[in-house]
Parts: sequence; structure tokens; C-alpha cells
Amino acid sequence: MVTEISCIAAKKALENGAVLLDVREKEEYAASRIEPSMLISLGELQSKIKEIPKNKFILTLCHHGMRSMSAAHFLESNGFQAASVRGGIEEWSKKIDQKIPKYTKRIIGNKIEILLFEKKT
Repeated sequence: MVTEISCIAAKKALENGAVLLDVREKEEYAASRIEPSMLISLGELQSKIKEIPKNKFILTLCHHGMRSMSAAHFLESNGFQAASVRGGIEEWSKKIDQKIPKYTKRIIGNKIEILLFEKKT
């Protein structure tokens, strides 16, 4: 069973040396991201697994939490200590850092289009 942790617990883990692995697509990452983090999309995870430090606790993150659950499961099954950040970057933007842009995406053919939501003041 994959561990899922809250944004608040994830922030504390990052402060204690955990690594944030963003498993979204590069277009999503370019539009909205948490620093510091490393980007390896879910589709590239298997081929790039050697880039992930095995001696660190890995927090996986996506838009809402579904892809990050799959990523955490894959990492755990390959000997990593990993957890998925519940609610993804959307939840992080609400609870931790409101400056992180919220967005939605659409897939048109094989192209991803990112639509940013404007912040209300």
C-alpha cells in the first residue's frame, strides 16, 4: 500500500532532507512548480530511475495526486522509501504557498495545452 502524506507533512519532510519528485509533464512543470524539485514525468520514470537518489526519502507530486500515487508505488516496488503528496500541487497551492499558479490542462492530439487560472485579489 502506497503512503500518502499531507502537504504540511511533506513540507516538513522536505525541510529534513527529503527529495521532491514531480512526475507531471514538462509543460505542467514549466507553468507551475515547487522549488526545489526534480522533474521526471511518470512516463519516463522507469527509464530514468537511476537519476533518483535511493538514499533519500522521495516525495512524489503531480497535479491532483493520481500520477504521484502510481509513481510512489513504482518507487516502493523498486526499493525506494517514497510517499505521494495528497492533493498534488493543487493542494500545495491552497495550503502551503498561494503564489504557486493553479492551472488546468487539455490534451489535444499529442500536445498538452496549459491554461493558468488568474489569481483573484
